[in-house]
Formats: sequence, structure tokens, C-alpha cells
Amino acid sequence: MRNARRLSELDCRWFLLALGLMAGVSRADTAGPGLLDYLRACGIGDDAFARFADDRQIAAEELDVIRRIAVRLRDCPELGRIANLPIVGKAGNLPHVGEKLPSAAEAKSQRGRMFQLQGSVVSVEPVEDPNSEPLWRCTLAMTESPRRVVVYVADLTEKLRTHGAGQHVALDGVFAKYVPGATAEPMAVVVAPRLEHRPDSPLGNLGMDFGLFEGIRDGAPMTAADHDAFYRLLRLTRKADSARFDHDAERLDESFAGLPALFRDPASQRGRLVKVSGMARRVVRVPIDDPAVVSRLGADHYFEIDVVAEGSQGNPLVFCTSDLPVDMPLGGPPSYGESVEVTGFFLKNWQYRTALSEGEKAANPGSFQALQAAPLVIGAAPLWKRAVAEKKNTTASAVAGLLVLVMIGVCLLLWHLRQTDQEFSRQVFARE
Repeated sequence: MRNARRLSELDCRWFLLALGLMAGVSRADTAGPGLLDYLRACGIGDDAFARFADDRQIAAEELDVIRRIAVRLRDCPELGRIANLPIVGKAGNLPHVGEKLPSAAEAKSQRGRMFQLQGSVVSVEPVEDPNSEPLWRCTLAMTESPRRVVVYVADLTEKLRTHGAGQHVALDGVFAKYVPGATAEPMAVVVAPRLEHRPDSPLGNLGMDFGLFEGIRDGAPMTAADHDAFYRLLRLTRKADSARFDHDAERLDESFAGLPALFRDPASQRGRLVKVSGMARRVVRVPIDDPAVVSRLGADHYFEIDVVAEGSQGNPLVFCTSDLPVDMPLGGPPSYGESVEVTGFFLKNWQYRTALSEGEKAANPGSFQALQAAPLVIGAAPLWKRAVAEKKNTTASAVAGLLVLVMIGVCLLLWHLRQTDQEFSRQVFARE
């Protein structure tokens, strides 16, 4: 099974490479590859979609096609996220990802088209088959017709498997057919690579998949398990409204026990929106080497900032962001220090290597680095308080200058009075 999955991942990479090459060719010259082209390359052709019928429950031959599509989508989830990807259609008719499912009357012509959906989980049940890869049947409640959608996925998080009922989710799903429902309204059937878990929270409402948090380990360096969550947070916060961040952070302040809570129980704090003011002691630019990440993020770097907050006993919070305020300098210890306010989402307690001070090197001969633990927070560009500092410095300089002038004036006045007194005394003595 592992080898089969590895093979399908290679198929996906080759297909995406072909898609990238075709993107450079004018659409007047070629329609370009789409989702059905990928599925055909995987052995799921038009004859497979022809097995679906909308006037019955899922038949065995239909379930076989659904399982094969689910596995292929799981192994190539990026298909549904590629900008302007032509999904399906006859030559000259290549619709993009849709947001509203077709009606029952349109079902036959829309099979294989991908749709973006959101809803609440009603039920989750495994589709048992000891000879096949895992598959789950999830029923979702929607806000518009059709009111119920059945989603088949080959990848489902532990949270949704065990406590999925009532959770809000989103998905990119391939439409397959309609089945008769418990009421007069039929239910749509779609196949998706996964269900994105988006709870009702500032981060969930921003579009974060909390399922990406599974596998993250606190007190450890960044690992491959952290990769998707880290860059998804960078991308979402880059486009987010900072005023919305501030509003949500103020609203949540009452329930937040401060930075110590991030150390004590990080798992329960994951995804929490936090707001911290302090002194930035290090700001560095971190390049991104992965072309796929650069494409999704829209940037080839991010910035890492060590923020020492008041009452943190000198322990930094590490803040990562895609952007910096204009003219904010880069730098580090011992001389760097800029007043900032950062607002972002807590990812994990990160363990990283930091340079030793001269005193620490003397106490540990041969050592040049030490392990440092810090909360890792990801957000939009920090608020740099340079303007406030400059205004205070300007005011202080003006007051100091005024005091100097007053003192000079007083000294001149005293000197003048002394000279006047001396002249008056000479005149008095001269008369005598």
C-alpha cells in the first residue's frame, strides 16, 4: 500500500509539472490539462463516470469508482487549489471550481466537476472493506439546496472521526451523483481529498484547517509535520485585515491567561489569537527555497522576530510574519532594540538553537549554541512604535532645550544684576 501511494504521488507530481508547462501556452492554442485528464491518467476515465445513476443509492460499482477517486485526490490534494485550473468540460467549455452544486436535472452533465463547499457535520461512518484503503462517508448539513450532501473522503482527522458531529468543515469536492434522501429532496454525493476542520473561532473563520495541527509536537524543532500548518498560517495572516485581528484579540483578552499559559498547556492553546507588546531584540529575513510554497504564499521569504515582553523574564516570543513595516531595520543582539506590538496565532512551543553569550561560552567551553524554547506565533506585520518613540524624543529634546535657554537667561539676568549692583556701589563710594 505504501508503494502504491508513493507511485500515485509521483503521478501527481508529473501531472502538475505538465500543468505548469501548459500554463505557458495560450488558451487559444490549447485547453490545457484538467482534473479529468489527471483521473484518466490514473485509469478513471469517462466509462467510470458513466456508471453513476441518480435514481438509486450507491451501488457496488459506483462505490468502487468513488474509492478510486478519493484515493487519487488524497494523494494529489493540490489539484483543487491551483489558480484557474480548468476542471472538466468539452473542448471550448472549461468551467472553473464552482461554489454551488448543480441541480438534479443538471447532474449528468456536471459529473467530475469540482466544487468548493462548506457545511456542518451531521454524521461520520467508515465504509468497511478489509481489502481496500480506508474510506469514510460523511453527511453534511448545508445552508442552501441541497440541504444534505454526502462526502466520501480517504483522509479524515482523528478529531472529525471521533467528535465530528456539529463541527464546521470546508472542502473541494468532485461531484458524482444524486441519491434519494430521507425527505423529498435528493442528496448530492461528492468525493473530496479531505475535510478541512474550521471551528467557529477567529482562526477558523479566517479559513484555517485545524486538522493541520494534528501531529505537531511541542518542545521540539520545526518538523515536516509542522510544515503545512506553518505556511497556511503565514498565507492566511498575510491577507487578513489587521483591524479584525485587533478587535478579536481585545475580545479574547479576558479568557487569556498570558504567555505562561502557552508554556503550561500548549496543545489547548493551539490556534489561539494573542496580542503582545514588547521589545524586538532580533529581526531576520528567512528565505523560502520550496517553489510550491513560494507559489502558494506569494512571497519567497518571511521574517522572524524575537520579542521580549514585559514580565517575560527575558524569555522571547518568536513571531513570524510575511511583511515588516516600511523602513523597519533588520538586526540582532546586542545593540538591536525596537518597540513593537504583535498580534497573531499561536502554533507551538518551538525549540531552536541560539548563540551563547560570552559568559555562557566561558562556562561551557567548546559550546557556541544552546537550545532555546519559545512560543511560536504567526501573524500580520507588527505595529512598529518608532513614530511614538520619535515624538517622545522630539518633545523631550524641545523641553530640554527650553530649560537650557531659561537657565542661560537666568544666568545672564543674574550677571546683569550683579554688574548693576557693582556700578551702583562704585557711584555711592565716589560720592562719599
